[in-house]
Amino acid sequence: ALAERRELRQEGRLGDRIDLVERDEHRPRRRRQQRGDLAIAALEPLARIDHPNVVRVYDIGRAAGSIYFTMEFLHGADLGKLIDAARQSAEGFPLGRAVTIALGLCAGLHFAHEMRRVDGRPMGIVHRDVSPNNVFITYQGEV
Repeated sequence: ALAERRELRQEGRLGDRIDLVERDEHRPRRRRQQRGDLAIAALEPLARIDHPNVVRVYDIGRAAGSIYFTMEFLHGADLGKLIDAARQSAEGFPLGRAVTIALGLCAGLHFAHEMRRVDGRPMGIVHRDVSPNNVFITYQGEV
């Protein structure tokens, strides 16, 4: 069977490098289409989240056999970079700033977790990768 192989590099939580190999067996077109439809359906609730502490998703779709989503562009840095900079600074990370970030993060997650469908049933949104690299702080200080 033919397979598509991609080598990926990822940075672990402690700054260590993780090398990954992704392998995708070529399946019949219909099965790939169904998998893509399920993935798009799973991502669609993200486009409904409208909260100041959650990055806005504008569009979700498929192009050239790949699933994509377009998001709001933010000017700033992720929390991982801010933590790295604070480690090298004599002042460290200010407690008040850490509390502000934690409150913003919790507000965004809570909003997403509590979202409901029109009929009142929970949407079941769960962020599966809450990490410093996925928390973004704008230059204006918004989380």
